[in-house]
Amino acid sequence: MNSNNGNISPSINKYLKGGSRVSYGARALIKGGYQSRPKMSFPGGLLIGDNAGTMNFPRIKGTHTAMKSGI
Repeated sequence: MNSNNGNISPSINKYLKGGSRVSYGARALIKGGYQSRPKMSFPGGLLIGDNAGTMNFPRIKGTHTAMKSGI
């Protein structure tokens, strides 16, 4: 599995090699605050971006942290 534009770091790419995307498309965003954030990592997986609950929805802040979590 590679990123769409090929700009993925070699240090991360080694973990993605041979993998496949499970799904595509839009997702529901977590709006319950810090206490409702899911566990970020688990055996065989890692949540990044808005699915990891890094956005502050009432203020529409944290988009940058959601993006940085995938870098």
